Amino acid sequence: MSANPLLSIEGLTASVDEKTILYNVNLNVAAGETHVLMGPNGAGKSTLGHLVMGDPVYTVNDGRIVFDGQDITELTTDK
Repeated sequence: MSANPLLSIEGLTASVDEKTILYNVNLNVAAGETHVLMGPNGAGKSTLGHLVMGDPVYTVNDGRIVFDGQDITELTTDK
């Protein structure tokens, strides 16, 4: 993996409606890599996708999301 991943999720803890859904999630994806998220219903796969896309329904309580070297944690979906 390259020194600077294209997507980096670092210590992400997030909630919806004051209920914590994700706890301390870490993920690095380098350019050109393909990753598959698998798990049972309710494991947080869709929630992680919504957070990366900036869905305002979800709240990032801790951690950060970095895409191509830019912190996008607080960006809105349209950005």
